[in-house]
Amino acid sequence: MAIAGPAADWPRATVAVPDGVEMVARPTAPDIRIYDFFAEGRTLLGIYLGDKPSFPPDRPSAQSEDEFVGGIPAKTIVEQRPTGWSRDLIVRLPPRHAYHFFYQDLRDRDLALADSIIGSLQIEGASR
Repeated sequence: MAIAGPAADWPRATVAVPDGVEMVARPTAPDIRIYDFFAEGRTLLGIYLGDKPSFPPDRPSAQSEDEFVGGIPAKTIVEQRPTGWSRDLIVRLPPRHAYHFFYQDLRDRDLALADSIIGSLQIEGASR
């Protein structure tokens, strides 16, 4: 499914949305775009498209790690809490585009669905 950036100069990007998952665009400011993903009424994850992504301030002890999503370098923070897994992953593209995926307190099937959506990110023309 296509993910449209907040302006015409954003590269074409897509994610695979599994059956039973709905992607909904939030009303936002004109310079950002946020999409939420739901399964059976439960929030799975969100994705922020804008030029000012940041990791949550409530995770000072967590350190970001490097990983690749769709062959594109990314930074991620993953935490296991008693309530489930939480993750923030940021892909930055020059000069100012960023894709920030985020979820909190997911378990089992919801966790697998969210990670499969993140892992499916494809950005046209991005360096690999």
